[in-house]
Amino acid sequence: MRCARPAGSHSAAAGWLTDNRGVRTSYRSPARILLSGLGADEQLGGYSRHAAAFRRGGWPELARELRLDVRRIADRNLGRDDRCIADRGKEVRHPYLDEAVVNYFSQLPACVKTHPSGGRDVGDKLLLRQVACRLGLADAARRAKRAIQFGSRIAKVAPTVS
Repeated sequence: MRCARPAGSHSAAAGWLTDNRGVRTSYRSPARILLSGLGADEQLGGYSRHAAAFRRGGWPELARELRLDVRRIADRNLGRDDRCIADRGKEVRHPYLDEAVVNYFSQLPACVKTHPSGGRDVGDKLLLRQVACRLGLADAARRAKRAIQFGSRIAKVAPTVS
């Protein structure tokens, strides 16, 4: 199965799955706790603004942009995501925002974490892609990311923090 999207009642954790042929199947998750990838893009250079920062000022500017992203993640993402997930009766965990993980990533130079000239399906989140390859997930490591909140348009309807 390729992707899951919410559908139906806001109180139910129900939706549908779409396989690679486009066939939809109804699905209701029994899981109470979800794992989120939030924090990986911010710390490992997964956004196009990171490549722009690199073009603008090289590694020092990219490192500054990564630090800024980590500092503002609570205001930009955590509240919105928690509300959306709680609306489905679920809880979320953020392994990339674990204090030890954040501390570890913050000690690494930007050139170890990302390579902006490598392209969206190679250079962004380079460190994470290398780990995936070592775990036998080379196919997944070569895929360009797809942000669910923009594909589902949830970012347009969620209240923002100013």
